[in-house]
Amino acid sequence: MEPREVSPDQSDPKLLDGVVNQIIAPMVYSAEKPVLANSLVDLDTWKKGLRDLSQVVGSPEGTFFYSWFKGEGKR
Repeated sequence: MEPREVSPDQSDPKLLDGVVNQIIAPMVYSAEKPVLANSLVDLDTWKKGLRDLSQVVGSPEGTFFYSWFKGEGKR
């Protein structure tokens, strides 16, 4: 496994918008029901997190960091 990361900021607003609004936000929004159903956070905290996420792209200091691991399987 290899770590991968992306850290777009306002120096490349198109990349920042793409990462946040096309990848991360939809992934986070899709987790809403199980997150709330399992009481992982309360509704107010969830809503605040979504508001904060939606403001990253429009903020002059907007920066986002995301890392994940790339894995490959072999037979």
